[in-house]
Amino acid sequence: MIPFLRSSTHTRLGTLLLTLLLIWTPPAAGGDDTVDAASPPAPPVPGSVEDSFAYMAELATHPAQWAPLEMARLTPIIDYLLAHRSSGRELHRLPQVAAMPGAYHSFTIGRPLSEILTYAYNPEIPQVTFRPTSIRLTYWSEINGQPDAAFPRLWPLLSQIDTPHQLRGREVTEITPDLFSGAYFQYRMDTRLILMENRGHRIFLAISKQPERSAVGRKGAIVGGDHTWNYLYAASAGLAKPGLGWVKSYIYDSISVMIYLEPEAGQDHIEVGVFKWLKAGWAGMNMVKAQHIHEGLLRFAGPFKQLLESPNLPAPERLASYLRPIMEMPVEELRLLAHRYHQRLRNQYADQPPFNNTKQAKLFGDPQYADKMDRIQMVAMLTKDYIKPILGRESLMAPPSTVDGRATDD
Repeated sequence: MIPFLRSSTHTRLGTLLLTLLLIWTPPAAGGDDTVDAASPPAPPVPGSVEDSFAYMAELATHPAQWAPLEMARLTPIIDYLLAHRSSGRELHRLPQVAAMPGAYHSFTIGRPLSEILTYAYNPEIPQVTFRPTSIRLTYWSEINGQPDAAFPRLWPLLSQIDTPHQLRGREVTEITPDLFSGAYFQYRMDTRLILMENRGHRIFLAISKQPERSAVGRKGAIVGGDHTWNYLYAASAGLAKPGLGWVKSYIYDSISVMIYLEPEAGQDHIEVGVFKWLKAGWAGMNMVKAQHIHEGLLRFAGPFKQLLESPNLPAPERLASYLRPIMEMPVEELRLLAHRYHQRLRNQYADQPPFNNTKQAKLFGDPQYADKMDRIQMVAMLTKDYIKPILGRESLMAPPSTVDGRATDD
């Protein structure tokens, strides 16, 4: 190779890598919505806790047979939560698991465990309801070895957890556009749910691990800011960044552990700890750092906590009744509402990205946008919009039967 061409090629590659690294780097600290990237790393954890992290990954892996829970290996991670409650917005790094960086976030929710399960794990309430900023959609493709099985009610089991109750299955999840790259991803997760008692604490564990890499990342758009819960999705692979539409990115692997712990039975609040490890990037390279993961945990936890603690949140049965018409609506009617939603979104944000950019508008402003959506996507989109009044947010489509976020009986 001619020397100057070699140098030029290396320069271009170096510039590309630098650009990609900048895309995958969170904003600098300095506001309510930023992470303190300069926070010192968390102190080393005891070996028993690292073993507990590894055991979580083992539990999530889709097993052919049930294996008894090894409580001695579960206890250290519960102790970790008890020792690191309400971590605030400070970055809390975790030791690597399976060569993946990790981060931890904890917070309290002012509801007992029974109510968390009746809202966030209710088969009659779409899961996207309480995770509007982090997932586009999610559904169970298999439960306890049965394809398309119905998700059970978990909260009645709380009165009989002397022996742990377990559920394993496979979830299909599609996330909202990434804050840093603009890409969104669909992937499968092997998941195990465990209801158990440990030293007087009633505990719910949700453990998930990817069995394979995600589908290729596709271009997404956040419309009006992440706080609006308005997102659009293109079928085109790539990053939604100028000059980087060609990049083929993937989530290569991930492990997620959520612990809901009731300090004492019957108390009106719980401790929540979220442990997350993630490897994602392009060309086999991991571009994720602990601060990216932490920012994602904050993005999830904020609305999750706000919705569950809102005084305007209807009782579970009323919320399910309010959302049921969307879930049972014929697909033709759903598509009409989806078209109307997209049209109102275009009108309201016509002078903002992506509609004020000619190239982006072709991807996300197509009047036939809703024609390309399937039933699951439309139900999830409308559900997310219908619940906005619970937090006093503007909804594009919620019917007049909502009063202060509550479904009326009319």
